[in-house]
This record gives sequence, C-alpha cells and structure tokens, in this order.
Amino acid sequence: MFKNMNPKEKISIHCKDIISELNLENLSEDEQVKMISEMSDVVYEKIILRVLDKLSIEDSVALTNLLNSEKPEESTAFLNEKIPDFEKIIDEEVTDFQEELIKFSK
Repeated sequence: MFKNMNPKEKISIHCKDIISELNLENLSEDEQVKMISEMSDVVYEKIILRVLDKLSIEDSVALTNLLNSEKPEESTAFLNEKIPDFEKIIDEEVTDFQEELIKFSK
C-alpha cells in the first residue's frame, strides 16, 4: 500500500494514528501537527540508523548523499532496492515507538 510513498509521509500517517490512540485529539491542530512532526522525526531517525547498520559503507555514503540532497523519491527507491525488508523495518519501528508511548503514557 505505502511501498512507493516517501517514508516520512508514511511515518506521519502512522503518527496521526498514534495521536488518536493516545486520545490527544483535543489538542489544537497546531499542537497536533507539531507533535506529529516531532514523533515522525524520532521514528525516521531510528529507521535510518537501523538501515545504515545493514548497508555497506559505500551504500551508506550513497544514502547519506541522497538524504542530504533532499531527493525523497530517489532515497525511497534506493532503500527499497538495497533493503528488501525496508517496509517491514518502517512498520516495526512505528509499532515499537507506538508501544513505548502507550506504555509511557500509563
């Protein structure tokens, strides 16, 4: 479903679900947007660190260059090519983050 979607966009969609699950819909829209952005950044960083660990040094440098050039389509294509379970990694990191937040909120 999300395979060709920019990872940051996919993560943001999941973070919106987390807002609902934590019953934070009563926050202002600005607060929700800020929270979604911050959560997305945390999850994205965890994903990138996990992915970099799986890549060769050359591929890590290539990915870093793509990320720095802000070419999300090329970065996504590269990750899908080099990391066969990239979508699974995204889902696992989002789920882990969500579980941590829920546990922490209790």
